[in-house]
Amino acid sequence: MRKILKQCEIMDTKFQVLAKKEDWESGIISHLEIEEGSVQLEPVHAKKDDMVFPDVIPGGVAAGDERLYVIDAAGDRIIIHELSVPCVPDRVFGSPGNQPYQFKNPAAIAVYDELLYVADTGNNRIQVFYPDLTLKTIWYGCGTGSGSGGGSSSGDGSGSGSGSGGGSSSGSGSGFDSPCDLAFDQEGNAFVADKGNKRIVRIGNDGSESVFCSNKDGKLSDPAAVTVDDNGLVYIADAGTKSILVYSDTGFYAELHLDNYGTLKAFEPTCLMYHDRGLFVGDARNSRLHRIDLTGNYEFAVRDVTQTPYRLTADNNGNLYVSFIDSERLFVLSKIAFRKSGYYCGIFDAKQNNCQWHRILFDADLPARSSLVISTFTSDDPILPDSLSLSSSSTLNLNGVDSSGDEWDSMTFTGGFAAGDMLVQNPAGRYLALKIGFESDSTVSPLMRNLRVYYPRDTYLKYLPAIYQQDTDSRDFLSRFLPIIESVMLTIEDKIANSSRYYSPLAAPDEFIPWLAAWLDFALDDKWSDDKKRKLILHAVSLYKERGTQEGLLDYIEIYSGYRPAIIELFKLRAASNMEMLSHHVISFARHSIPLRGYVLNESAVIGSSTVADEWELHGPGFADYAHRFIIFLYPVHLGDGITQRTIQTILDREKPAHTQYFCCAIEPMMRVGEQSMVGLDTIIAKDPDELVVGTSFTIGEDSIINRKNAGTDFIAGKGSNIGTNVIT
Repeated sequence: MRKILKQCEIMDTKFQVLAKKEDWESGIISHLEIEEGSVQLEPVHAKKDDMVFPDVIPGGVAAGDERLYVIDAAGDRIIIHELSVPCVPDRVFGSPGNQPYQFKNPAAIAVYDELLYVADTGNNRIQVFYPDLTLKTIWYGCGTGSGSGGGSSSGDGSGSGSGSGGGSSSGSGSGFDSPCDLAFDQEGNAFVADKGNKRIVRIGNDGSESVFCSNKDGKLSDPAAVTVDDNGLVYIADAGTKSILVYSDTGFYAELHLDNYGTLKAFEPTCLMYHDRGLFVGDARNSRLHRIDLTGNYEFAVRDVTQTPYRLTADNNGNLYVSFIDSERLFVLSKIAFRKSGYYCGIFDAKQNNCQWHRILFDADLPARSSLVISTFTSDDPILPDSLSLSSSSTLNLNGVDSSGDEWDSMTFTGGFAAGDMLVQNPAGRYLALKIGFESDSTVSPLMRNLRVYYPRDTYLKYLPAIYQQDTDSRDFLSRFLPIIESVMLTIEDKIANSSRYYSPLAAPDEFIPWLAAWLDFALDDKWSDDKKRKLILHAVSLYKERGTQEGLLDYIEIYSGYRPAIIELFKLRAASNMEMLSHHVISFARHSIPLRGYVLNESAVIGSSTVADEWELHGPGFADYAHRFIIFLYPVHLGDGITQRTIQTILDREKPAHTQYFCCAIEPMMRVGEQSMVGLDTIIAKDPDELVVGTSFTIGEDSIINRKNAGTDFIAGKGSNIGTNVIT
């Protein structure tokens, strides 16, 4: 057992914490579930729903991925119920008889690796079907061989088998006699309860057959059901001995009895299934479905089950399906209830002898009809894990001291509050053993979020005059009385001691985030998430340093959206005087900016205006047309969830220099192969441009500009020039 590692200090008092999964797991856990650091009673199965099959008494049941297979023993057939599509009517498969696809008093059914196995009890065989319900093979029992292939295997149940249509049969000897149940281990080996022969037959995943155990060992008497756990142990419900026999590969392992548990009468097992690290056992004598652990310790009876279970199965979602003797109903059991009791036990080390442990504070949900029982024991002697054991579900032995003895101090907290406070009144000692008992009526569960153990005792008594500590009885009384006042003040003291976290954007409570932003005069939008607000406040100083700059705008947007856009200032695009064209040619302008040629009076400019007179293609715009303006390029597909172009514009309006003007250019995918275009038809990738011929495909000075000085005679469009490099069209 690991020691609790999390230790903190507030002023002169230390405390140890149980708040995370690893904290709770450092102690001893029984019948509790830990999730995200909180602890509650372990959920258990209870009746969620029932399924009615009119005029049918369900027998064996098996759940596949999307189907529930139910045996109609009286009709010698299989009913197929679609779990994923409830409105689909049930189908019927099979008919009475002894031929393939026919059944006689089938008792059990199982699904493994998508194959369907039917214990055809009256015909002394196991029929195996593919998912489409065509026959794969037939098992007749140890030494008798099997038939397979083509759906044409057959056998008369008399100890021989035959096969045709690609199948085979071999062997002779004692075949199945009323096989009543079957189960599989994790390797795909099948174990068949051969009731008439009083044995369990193992059929390997390679097709080999052998007797796994029989009544010859003096233990097995009347096998009624069989199941296998994750470790390969085989559990057999024996109706003869009224017990559960456990076998391993080496032979008999153990015998489990359920007699003398409370008001239980003599136990008569009818069915058995390993599930969720335990055994579910049907009981004919008490008409109950019991849950026991793998060592035979009784855990509970499944709520709402008051009839005699006949067979049960589990689906991939953990739901159980239970059929009953002489009932048209199947019960659907889900984890909607809780165990009635569970406990946590851990050991805390103060690392100093004769330590007076102070108090225990915890945060919990305690619904009505639930309670928590907290018990403490102290000692200067090491409390080792081996000395902790349970003598029953409610009694803890610690170094031979019963938890109900005087050495233990206990307090019960009942439903109706969310926090608790308990003074540790045990004698001083280095070690503190803590036990937390969880109890309920199984419909609800207490939930413990976290717990603190404070030490050493440090009360307000030290602030009182010394006269209050002179008398031993008075000092002892005040040391126990003053913590009542401390419990009120401790929350305030705790806040003061941890006040630094209120100044951290990452640690401050949500309600303090606007307060922190106001300190920095940092504007936040109420629609932004708390995470984004915290992140922006964390970078507030660096953003203030860059405010009003291109980098500052980009950093702000990147911190907020997780995406860094691009900004181009318009002075780099001097060749464009028509701003409306930017939305169509902005990328071309960014790549191929044309130098400004200046102004020529009465040719490219007029007095009193910076507007180009005409022929803007040959002459650049005035400075006022591009000064203090910029374009921001956004790719909406890269923005995070809930972040819109309008949100980015709101940031730009607030953060850009006041004298500037911006244009927001949202770049959407204009070509999507298979939707807006098809490669090879209307979209060609990396095709060379057609040859250009002056005077034919273009005219210099009208629709083309040769952007190269001193071109020479070899500079001919279509030969010595390339579009986009030295020719712009």
